[in-house]
Amino acid sequence: MSINIRIVTPTGFLWETKAEEILLPSTTAPLIVLPGHINILTGLSPGLLRVKVDSRWKPILISSGAAQILTSDSTNVDVGIMEVEEIKQENFKEAELLLEKANDALNIINPIDIRERIKAGEAKSFAESRVEAFKFLAT
Repeated sequence: MSINIRIVTPTGFLWETKAEEILLPSTTAPLIVLPGHINILTGLSPGLLRVKVDSRWKPILISSGAAQILTSDSTNVDVGIMEVEEIKQENFKEAELLLEKANDALNIINPIDIRERIKAGEAKSFAESRVEAFKFLAT
C-alpha cells in the first residue's frame, strides 16, 4: 500500500506522487507518515520534507505550512507550503555561508526585540535545514 502525496504552494500545484513513506518537519516534532496513518492536521516548520519514492528519499526544503493526513481506503497527504527551494549540490558552499550569516545576525539582535529575534531564528532554522539537505544528498 502506498501514500498519495500532493504538495501545493500559494502560486499553485507543485508535485504529486505515490510514496512509501514521508517524513514531515512538524511544528511539534518530526512526523513519520506510513500507509494507514491516523487522520491528523499538523503545522509544518521550515525544514526538510522527505518523501520516499521507489526506495529512494527525495528531500524538499520547505518554509512553514500545514499538512493534512486522511486515511480511508488509501492514505492521502496534502501539504500546503509557503515556499519551496530546489536543492542543487553546487550551492553547498553558499548554504554554509548563509548559515554563518544567520548565526551572526541572531547574535547581534537586541534580546528585547522579540519580533526581530523570531524572524532571525526562523532564518537560522531555514539555513540549518538547507545545510542538512545538502548533507542528506551527499550520503
